[in-house]
Amino acid sequence: MGLDTNVPIIELKTFSDTEYTLPKSMRGDPRYPNESNDKFLQLNQHAFEFLNIEAHGKNGKIHFRTNELVGAIPIRMPNNGSGTPQTDLVVKPRYQSNQSGSWYEWMSGLAEFSNHTLITEQNSLFPLTRLEGSPSPKYLLAKEIILKILPVLRENSWRKFDSLQKVANRPVGNVDWDQYAINSVDPQKRLIFETRINSISEDNREFRNALAYFNAAVQDLRSFETPLSVKVPLQSFIDQIQNRIISLGIRPSCSLCNQKFAILHQDPTSIQKLKRAINNYIDNESKQVFAWRIDFSKIYEDYVQKIVQLGLESVKNNDRISRLAIPGYSHQVTRLMPGYLEPDIIAEFGGSKIVIDAKYKSYFFDRQLKVKESQRERMRSDVHQIVAYTSLFNSKIAMLVAPVIDQDIRFDLIQYGDVYVAVIGLPLEWRRSGEYARQIRKFVRGILEQM
Repeated sequence: MGLDTNVPIIELKTFSDTEYTLPKSMRGDPRYPNESNDKFLQLNQHAFEFLNIEAHGKNGKIHFRTNELVGAIPIRMPNNGSGTPQTDLVVKPRYQSNQSGSWYEWMSGLAEFSNHTLITEQNSLFPLTRLEGSPSPKYLLAKEIILKILPVLRENSWRKFDSLQKVANRPVGNVDWDQYAINSVDPQKRLIFETRINSISEDNREFRNALAYFNAAVQDLRSFETPLSVKVPLQSFIDQIQNRIISLGIRPSCSLCNQKFAILHQDPTSIQKLKRAINNYIDNESKQVFAWRIDFSKIYEDYVQKIVQLGLESVKNNDRISRLAIPGYSHQVTRLMPGYLEPDIIAEFGGSKIVIDAKYKSYFFDRQLKVKESQRERMRSDVHQIVAYTSLFNSKIAMLVAPVIDQDIRFDLIQYGDVYVAVIGLPLEWRRSGEYARQIRKFVRGILEQM
């Protein structure tokens, strides 16, 4: 843990440009501030790379430029800090709606609505200095386990061969005859056969271990630290799960295995999601003081897909267009091209196809002139890309969907030739998802009428 509590945590937001001044106690000669800044940047270079933060010194100050990752890293300080970690740097989502509770809890709710499993990538090389930098309250990880285990139970999908030790009244399975010879001396035990029986069912070691983590998750949720807003809605799910387990007659393992579950490609989707939730729970237990990160742009992509599914018809997500090599050419250069093209969403409405890309970028955020020019170039690239997709799908409508801070959805529309290109500002407020879906539907209907 950090010993210097006088250095406050550095808090940034995604896609932001922030100036930072080293605390006086961490600077060297005040006549040469750039030397301390350069030392600071050198000490934290690898930590900045972990969170994809661009950092440089200018005019005696340090400039941070964040991107799509949220997370926390330890920060080393020069001079009186002697190059050791003295505080943490935390990056939060820029477009968080004004809701009570922690920002991670808000992000967890957004991910749950979007059917996105939060996967926290951690780095044991960077121990955090403050507990406030830990990735999430424990009850949120417990909540994920409960929500992910119910589909597995309903589908009866975790069936495996397992060797079960049982006591039978007749010789079946793999009887332990040595033990029977000892027991049969007692006439009352001559019809007791200790045996092992191979069985294919949910009653296997791996599933019993998963149920042990379910029980641990229930205990965490019943803690006084769990808000009622999380605890109360989950009680009906817990009752359903416990009744199902009782009906199956499966006893959970007596203790937690503390070993991560192997996620196999042949596992059903529901089991893969449950295993990831349990692995996140295990990681939080053993690595909660290490640097961590989450790609928030992935959450935003799934959020946009969910809203579009509510508003439009026949939605296909991540429809890949594979690369095909044409015979007769060396392909020395074309090997460098991507193996496939993958627009985020292909939707249909009123018989017309619509190409949609979710962009977690600051299109709707006011910027300085220099940054604005850079953003213009990035948007030009995004427009070229999505217009190219329309030709592949014989579509005349393309949409770029980016976040906005306020609560109202925004629409911009232009036309390139016969292709309509829309930029939609979608607030990150899933509680108003039905309203946003209806507005997108109305907007698309208006474009079709113009066509």
